[in-house]
Amino acid sequence: MDDKKALAKAMLLCSRKEYCVLEIASKLKKWEIKETKIDEIIVALKKEKFIDENRYAEFFVHDKIWINKWGKRKVAYQLRLKKIPEKIIATSLNKIESGKYENLIYSELIKKMKNINTKEVLKIKSKLLNFGLNRGYESEIVYRFIDKIA
Repeated sequence: MDDKKALAKAMLLCSRKEYCVLEIASKLKKWEIKETKIDEIIVALKKEKFIDENRYAEFFVHDKIWINKWGKRKVAYQLRLKKIPEKIIATSLNKIESGKYENLIYSELIKKMKNINTKEVLKIKSKLLNFGLNRGYESEIVYRFIDKIA
């Protein structure tokens, strides 16, 4: 595939869905575009606003928290894997309304508690803690809610 076709194809992809630089660079490598041309294509995509790391991070944070019900720690980790700068990650996570976020965590812990088949308080707390931490919720919030509900 030549450079112009690759740029057009990347523009089409980016017009349908948000992508970060790392994802587009990976696609361009699969299309066997040279490294020097990959950088040029990414610069062109950024210039034309097809790629915007801030916009990508905001959508990613929103979708993973409100749809997938992940916690901020897991979301931040995933964004770091995609080479999103820390400043952008922090800005995107700070836009999450803390009251709604804590309500989400509380409701997810309540749902999980209904599926725990034991009456032993320590086992219930342990399972809720593991569940919350695996979802990427902050431990201090999880501990606070576990003490209330278990």
